[in-house]
Amino acid sequence: MKRWQKPNGQLPIMIDSAGKGLYVHWVPGDPLRALGATTLAHNAHALYTHTLDESWLARNLECIHLSASHLESLLTPEGRVGGAGYYVEVPTRIEWDGVTQCYAVDAFRKTAELCAKAGDQPKSAHWAELAERVQSNFRREFWREGHCVEYIHPEKGPIDRHGMTDVDWAAIAVGMLPKNQEDLLWEKVRDDKGFRYGGMPTSISTAPETYEDWEFIPADQFPHFDHRHDLAAMGRVWYLEAWARARRGDVEGLLDGLQAVERAGRPNGYSWQERYFPSAESIKPGGPMTYCEYPANLVRITNQFLFGLDPQVDGTLRVAPRLPESWWEAGWTAALRVGAGSLTLLGAEGALAGTWEDKVARKLVLAPPTGKTWKEGGLGGGDKAVVEPLLAVREVKAGERVEFELTFG
Repeated sequence: MKRWQKPNGQLPIMIDSAGKGLYVHWVPGDPLRALGATTLAHNAHALYTHTLDESWLARNLECIHLSASHLESLLTPEGRVGGAGYYVEVPTRIEWDGVTQCYAVDAFRKTAELCAKAGDQPKSAHWAELAERVQSNFRREFWREGHCVEYIHPEKGPIDRHGMTDVDWAAIAVGMLPKNQEDLLWEKVRDDKGFRYGGMPTSISTAPETYEDWEFIPADQFPHFDHRHDLAAMGRVWYLEAWARARRGDVEGLLDGLQAVERAGRPNGYSWQERYFPSAESIKPGGPMTYCEYPANLVRITNQFLFGLDPQVDGTLRVAPRLPESWWEAGWTAALRVGAGSLTLLGAEGALAGTWEDKVARKLVLAPPTGKTWKEGGLGGGDKAVVEPLLAVREVKAGERVEFELTFG
């Protein structure tokens, strides 16, 4: 992205077929302004944790700093992040979208981790402080009567009258709230079927009929445009729901979402459209055909949340499968990749076995299923392996192949 990055760190919201970047959105209110900076932070963090390529990090650290600086420029002194809709154009959510606040905190945290790894402690401390500032402001301004404010409008103030929204999922996913508030919010969203439009996860609002005309593009300005096209279930919101369910340890809810998406794609040769519109009885798809968002998130959610693959900046690979009891009873297998590394897992009732090999050295950390503890078993390597009730740890050299077999109860 260096090619399209402006001197102030701004990145385009899209790049057209001619290779030209678009920096100002055509929708009034200029939504998606924070999307480029947060996406770069997330992608940079993912690239590094999957490869542990320190030379890549050194070459790209300035680009990462610049992008985070542009995100910082969208902050008010109190810590409210501007940019209108984070990943929605209509409704435009002018000017301070709740989802933007959550993703900004996560982006600043990830940038701080990368800076610390690169040895730049002052920058790391700066980005970490900004994450705390935005989170603190979110707790002051975006919590109201047991749920999260959807967005704050510069003239109309806090908007929170559209039922439960994707901001609620985002707040749980990122860990934005104190525990007592998160617990209360979780009880409200966990089983709320209003987030399923025609059974499809996940919508931006459980009360789509409550949006008002002023929250969308004026029809007389764009007469041929679908003025409510983001009032839909979309893969980007489903990812937030899955992330939140993984944090809360909701195995059944996580799997239910995966199965719902699989059912929708099966009749179409496992292809999906971008949006699924409000409907109580049947799926109403819209947007581009064979859009990549749902299948990409299907893979991402399976790897990251179902099988619990978590590569970290310090070289740790944490593996924590979140699978229903019935899977362990029946037995299951998985062949997974983390960067150039290869991981196989074989689950059975009361047992987990598998292999790990990578071209870079890592610390392999295996967590037992939720509510269980490791009983016995081994990871090879003598004093390089430690098996404790809640963690099994093995230092693995570059190019070394490790076999493990553990029991739990």
